Amino acid sequence: MKYKAIILDLDGTIIPNSMNGMPSMKVKKAIRKAQSQVHVCIATSRSLFKMLHIVKYLNIQSPCIINGSTQIYDPQSNTFIWERYLKKSQVRDIQKVFHTHSVPLLISDGITAAYVKNLDSFNFILSVYCNGIEKKLASKIILELQKIPGIYIRRFMSWREGKVGIEITDAYVSKKHGIEYLCSLLHIHPEEIIGVGDGYNDYPLLSACGLKVAMGNAVDEVKAIADYIAPSVDEDGVAHVIEKFILNDTIHS
Repeated sequence: MKYKAIILDLDGTIIPNSMNGMPSMKVKKAIRKAQSQVHVCIATSRSLFKMLHIVKYLNIQSPCIINGSTQIYDPQSNTFIWERYLKKSQVRDIQKVFHTHSVPLLISDGITAAYVKNLDSFNFILSVYCNGIEKKLASKIILELQKIPGIYIRRFMSWREGKVGIEITDAYVSKKHGIEYLCSLLHIHPEEIIGVGDGYNDYPLLSACGLKVAMGNAVDEVKAIADYIAPSVDEDGVAHVIEKFILNDTIHS
């Protein structure tokens, strides 16, 4: 199989799982080489203002799935080419759940993210999320959120060790939905894509791709569906994947 695109998660995959993480030089060089042969896309929960410096550093040219998959961003035109919003009535119901557990909730419109109670200051809302809470509390909150119709709930690895975050978007938003849109945009098929990730929210990403690659530091749920386990992010796993499946003449899926 000759692959036509590789879609890479950001935190824990391209970069170490930290707020200020940056790609290693080895990963940067591998991505630059790969772009001469395939589309290289990023799929991340980060909003544009938290990942644009990495896009520029890597000179990414292909569309990226960002902000919890609520937006697809085109680096070449510097525009959003697809967006999906939450209803404010849904956000109010979500706020009640988090307030019950005294967990602060960030509300994002893709430009800023703020702790606010009055939703009138937002023209639209792409996602709401919290970060750095205990896993047991997260599971309890998720059970309560599941009673709210029309939303999609994802758990993600926190920058705080041993803790997790929760992100809520419209029900038709996930990395899988983003990949479906990218396929139509780039005129490729899902089986022609390599998906690489490490976290809970990368399960839909890998599920939608022809070659499923889990990082060595990935959660067990992602490793369970992977076709290939790459070295960890600290071992430049992305560079290894690119060298093995894209830059080599002989490619095995």
